Amino acid sequence: MTDLTDRQREVLTFIRHFLHEHGYPPTMRDIAAGFGFRSTNAAAAHVSALEKKGAIRRDGSRSRGIVLCDGPNRSNIIPFPRMEEPVSIPILGAISAGLPLLSEENVDETLMVDPFFTGGRRDQVFGLVVSGESMIDAGIKDGDYIFVRATAEAQSGQIVVAMVDGETTCKYYFPERHHIRLQPANSSMAPILWYPEDATDFQILGVVIGVYRKV
Repeated sequence: MTDLTDRQREVLTFIRHFLHEHGYPPTMRDIAAGFGFRSTNAAAAHVSALEKKGAIRRDGSRSRGIVLCDGPNRSNIIPFPRMEEPVSIPILGAISAGLPLLSEENVDETLMVDPFFTGGRRDQVFGLVVSGESMIDAGIKDGDYIFVRATAEAQSGQIVVAMVDGETTCKYYFPERHHIRLQPANSSMAPILWYPEDATDFQILGVVIGVYRKV
């Protein structure tokens, strides 16, 4: 089997995970939703590549026609993890400045999800419901749940949740020479620029590690 790209390995793992959990393979819509793709075309392209590389085969007469291929060379397939206990993720509502981030006062609900959606992390992870379309080109849509690793530090280019002047926002993080740029993934929206001399407060609350969409 031809070597797989990182994304193809992730899609293959998702298919194996879905099969194990549900007993039947995912549709293109299931895969697109799982990865936050904007259309099923991206999912279909990855599945087609997996078929060409011998990782799967497809029955074109069925929407759930993906079949995993067994073969002697499986070195490029990520071993499917054993099913783990669901992770309880606190979903935060309005975040109050001055309170500990994960204090009960900030928690609106809890969501039970497979560790797959949090990259295996169980501690110091919280969720938020996305409001608006500022990150739509990153596959994060209005109403999605984002899972966030609580941290006060981030690397340039990561998607962060930050508090700016008491308001919570999700954006790409770029520390620049004289300011911090919070860049939306939507060409119709302007970035937020924060300067140290501004009277407004700025704080990184965490780094986005996963997206979950209910269908």
